[in-house]
Amino acid sequence: MTEDCRAVAIIPARYGSKRFPGKPLAEVGGRPLIHHVVKRAGEAEKIEQVIVATDDERIMSAVEETSARGVMTSSAHSSGSDRIAAVARNIEADIVVNLQGDEPLIKGEDLDRGIQRMIDNPAQPVVTYRAPCPAKEVKNPDVVKVVADKFDRALYFSRSRLPYCREENVPIYQHVGIYIYRHSYLLKYTSRAPTPLEKAESLEQLRVLENGDGILLVDLEKPTVGIDRPEDVGKVEKIIADYGD
Repeated sequence: MTEDCRAVAIIPARYGSKRFPGKPLAEVGGRPLIHHVVKRAGEAEKIEQVIVATDDERIMSAVEETSARGVMTSSAHSSGSDRIAAVARNIEADIVVNLQGDEPLIKGEDLDRGIQRMIDNPAQPVVTYRAPCPAKEVKNPDVVKVVADKFDRALYFSRSRLPYCREENVPIYQHVGIYIYRHSYLLKYTSRAPTPLEKAESLEQLRVLENGDGILLVDLEKPTVGIDRPEDVGKVEKIIADYGD
């Protein structure tokens, strides 16, 4: 693949989050959360177009106030990957960035690094991110851990502590759930049935590994701060204020 490959970001943004209904519209620093995520995606130089895939007209109206294009999708999609695949089937692109709708602090330069990693590895179907896991989060099942080989290829993801470190301490990394897919692979991956480990851990990226495909990891200095619950809004607002954004 050459440097002129086309990368598109698709942001899945559904209204009915169990932990935070209407989350994409939550006010963060005076603007809807989805506005911040669109802005971050737009700061990546390698992303040519930003699309928001939603199931709600209220979110669609908020998207119309940004530079992104909104696309209505079914409320029946069981995962963000299924939602973005429904959009990706109707667009021309080489690379699709799945940027979660609750990640308002990812840097455009980090998205560019992930896309470049994909360009530099033409046979690679998926790229994602990892960051050092804070000690207080090692046993937290909501924080997904990842181990990799010496070539930065993921070996396994788990909600458990990983690795166990019985005799020798090694760095523990957490997964940062932003994915970069080869367009053709995204469509193939989402057409496959869920796999046993995927269902056991409730981690859809394990479907990639269980089918014998590879995931390449890109390092971040520290985990991103996303918004999962209403109480997360305040800490994100403080960081955004420090950015002067």
